[in-house]
Amino acid sequence: MTANQVEQIAASLYDPSLAYHNFDHVESALREAELICQSYHRHGLPIDDKIVMLALLFHDAGYHEDHASKGFDSKEAYSAHLAKQQLAKLGLDDQLISSITQAIMSTHKDAVAVTNEDKVVRLADVANIAGDYQQFITNTRKLKLEFESMNHRTMSWEDWKQFNLAILECYLKQDLDQSGLYQEANGSSFIAKARSNLDRLKQESS
Repeated sequence: MTANQVEQIAASLYDPSLAYHNFDHVESALREAELICQSYHRHGLPIDDKIVMLALLFHDAGYHEDHASKGFDSKEAYSAHLAKQQLAKLGLDDQLISSITQAIMSTHKDAVAVTNEDKVVRLADVANIAGDYQQFITNTRKLKLEFESMNHRTMSWEDWKQFNLAILECYLKQDLDQSGLYQEANGSSFIAKARSNLDRLKQESS
């Protein structure tokens, strides 16, 4: 089984009609993770690139489905379940699959990333909040559209901002940039840059 074939299997579990949590998001997270892993290697920090990349491939799998109706507490738990199913079919050993599903679970807003792989996956998943502000605000609007579509209700911009900001704050409780990549690239920490974007979002009127 080639890497491209594994990617195709993962991609089949995403709905391209979703405004944000489609496979484009996965590909963006993978590109970010590659840079982060390279930074880990440069600094002599241990990281298993395979765990990171496979976790990110499946980290939002089945996002468009109703996880609760399938007996799962969260979308992350359902994605981890789908990953476990597919990776077992590919013959990966149980310990590796366990590390991959743990990394997927680390993307839950209330999770605490434990291993370096968990930290890279969690960081790559939300890297855009500390990136270019225009891309960040574009993604914020996409997330609003997606939320409204999936929940069959609309939200005012002000209500959405408060709801979204509360979620994003959860990802700033732990310093995930262990290699200092964002400090080197931006002259400020990941958390500082993210908070700057969040402060600008608070001022957005629409």
